Amino acid sequence: MRNHHYNRIILVITLMSFLAVGCDNHPINELTEDLADEFEAVDTGKENEKEEEEEEVQEIIGTMTAKVNESNFATPDFLELTGAGVSINKGYYFLQISGFDVELGLKKAQYILLSIFGKDFNSVKSGSEWNTIVEDVLVGGALAAYSENIDTDDNDNTSSTLDVLEKVYIKITSIDHEKQLLSGEFSFSGKNKDTGKTYVVTDGTFKNYKYTITNN
Repeated sequence: MRNHHYNRIILVITLMSFLAVGCDNHPINELTEDLADEFEAVDTGKENEKEEEEEEVQEIIGTMTAKVNESNFATPDFLELTGAGVSINKGYYFLQISGFDVELGLKKAQYILLSIFGKDFNSVKSGSEWNTIVEDVLVGGALAAYSENIDTDDNDNTSSTLDVLEKVYIKITSIDHEKQLLSGEFSFSGKNKDTGKTYVVTDGTFKNYKYTITNN
């Protein structure tokens, strides 16, 4: 339809130009130029809108924020250092959500990983929540982990990790199964079994996470 409208306008412009040949100051010439400019502006405007829409789609980057022992954790909103994926298995699904905070540099990077287990991923909806540490994937539940790189004086990086989970809470606040986008909130706590250091993660959020699905 748009091409048909375009062809009609071009035909009108061509005929009007032909009738005005030899009359440089003829009003039809001015009208022809105005119509041509107007159509070009409309066409260019539509192309710009399309480009802007494509850029908006590309600019969607998932973000994760939280407090770890009262210190801020946040993934950058200009780099895609977040990820989510769903593994569909026989009898259960496995959803992982992760994020890196590199505010202090790669040598002091922080990492949060959330895991959710359930029977039917299609049943996950806004308001779905988990507060039980998983012991049986067929029963369902959740897991969470936190790790950080420690930049020591001798530049020998070591890692401190929450590897004994004591409490976990994850809630989906929005999910679009067609666009494969999800958002939610979380909190968890635990300790490092070797050092005994405790970790309390609160006020956790993940927003606009684009997830992939793998069928096994």
